[in-house]
This record gives sequence, structure tokens and C-alpha cells, in this order.
Amino acid sequence: MVRAHHPRRQAAKLLGLPVAHFAHVFLFVVVVFPLILLTVLSPLILPVFVYEFDVPRLHKEFGFVGDRVYVPDLSFRVFRIKSVVPGGRFAAPGFQPDDVPIGYHHDSLVGFYADLETVLETGTAQSFTVVPLQDIKNGLGKSRRVTIRVGTSAGPAEERHGSAAH
Repeated sequence: MVRAHHPRRQAAKLLGLPVAHFAHVFLFVVVVFPLILLTVLSPLILPVFVYEFDVPRLHKEFGFVGDRVYVPDLSFRVFRIKSVVPGGRFAAPGFQPDDVPIGYHHDSLVGFYADLETVLETGTAQSFTVVPLQDIKNGLGKSRRVTIRVGTSAGPAEERHGSAAH
């Protein structure tokens, strides 16, 4: 009787491993190692995922475009509202071009878009503290709060604050 060669046994023979050991190595390489790699790299992957998939949808849904700009006096880039669609969901509550959302402990881009997702998913109003980009450049730091809600294009009137301290 001729015995058919099983691919797993052939691969194990090539590596010089018993079949049981080959199965463990295979499981580690195909399942465990990728999960460890994903866990370690997730802080780097999340912003890319958000930017590539969520951002275009949220820009369209709320009627704005956001980007990052370099602020020479601060020597780093900040996230800002680049433009606001007139009559859109961002215009009615008072977002303005060159507003910079502040108060995020980590990446403002990811935090800001996550807050917008919360508005859509839960229907809960969300307040944002923003500072005009020019005030950041000039060191004035006058902030204001803007609230956006689901279902209506208008939010309450802006609340003005004297400083950016949050």
C-alpha cells in the first residue's frame, strides 16, 4: 500500500521537526506572533486607520475639512479645522476655519475624531474647546466652547472663555 504524503508532514520533515512541534511553531507564527505584533503596534496603527477610513466620512457627515499645520513658534504641527461648509453641521454651532481643538491628552486628531464618532453613535451632544490658530501663534490663547448635536444642524450659542487653560 502506497502512503500519500501529507503537506504538513512534508513541511515538518523539511524543518527537521516532529509533526507535533511543527504544529506548535505554525500556531505561534500564524496566530500568536501576529497578535503580539498588532498589540505592540496598535498605537501607531490607530491614527493611520482613523485618518484613512473615518476622517473622509466624518468630514462629509459634519461638513468640514481638518488638517495639520506647522506652527513655527511652537516647533510642531497642530490639528486644525481647515474649512467649514456654509450651512453645514459644523457651521451652525460656530466652528470656524482655523479653529484648533484643544484639551486632548494624547493625539488631538484621534481624540477629536473619536468625539465626533461618539456624537454619531450615541446621539449625545459633545462640547469642544477650540482656540483660533492665530491666537496660538500669537500666544493669546482665548478659547471658546462649541457644542454639536446629532439630528440638528444647530447647537447652542458659543460660550467664550478668557484663557486656553482647560
